[in-house]
Amino acid sequence: MTHTPQSLGTAFVEAQKHTLEEERTRLQSELSRIAKKDVVGDDYHARVEQIGRAPDENVVEEEQYEAARSVEQSLEVQLRDVNRALQRISDGIYGTCTKCGERIDQKRLEALPSAQACVKHAG
Repeated sequence: MTHTPQSLGTAFVEAQKHTLEEERTRLQSELSRIAKKDVVGDDYHARVEQIGRAPDENVVEEEQYEAARSVEQSLEVQLRDVNRALQRISDGIYGTCTKCGERIDQKRLEALPSAQACVKHAG
């Protein structure tokens, strides 16, 4: 049975869970296009197509790798946040600020379903 913070109804939390699961699928799909997932763990590593061996080709590869790596890291952070929110739903503590223990405003959760902190403690 899922326990929800006062005034967050079960229907709302279930809708958030569905939204978060869809977001997880989207993020995993995006990551799979630009990165390879570790066999063990949840880390991804950006990959870039080898263009050639000439110095100017290597520069292009390096630039593509750095761009892919930046996107990969951002997507990984988002995926971890989504997974944490889903775990918080499973644990029955979704919608509770991890800093102060107070309820996170429902409007904040609607805007950012993976929010783990109230507006006061968002950083």
